[in-house]
Amino acid sequence: MSEAVGHGSAPIGARLRAARLAARKTMAEVAAEAGLTKGFLSKLERDLTNVSVVSLMRLCDALGIPVGSLFEPPKGEVVRAGSGRRSTSAGPAGCASTC
Repeated sequence: MSEAVGHGSAPIGARLRAARLAARKTMAEVAAEAGLTKGFLSKLERDLTNVSVVSLMRLCDALGIPVGSLFEPPKGEVVRAGSGRRSTSAGPAGCASTC
């Protein structure tokens, strides 16, 4: 896995890609709306390059998300393997639900 470019930079590429996919937009569409190249957006989504504040703001406008959302901790519950409860009640045909 590659590291983000530069010291102290936040790896926002995956969040940008998730926002683009959630908006059901192609790289070409987002890049055109933001006035950037598709190649630059591709590198940015893979955290292979840095982005200026102005370009980041244009990208977020194209995606319909606030810039700050890229830097917030992920939402949702973290579930670690083996930490969930297992039901021991009998299922169909007397089989426990862990069968």
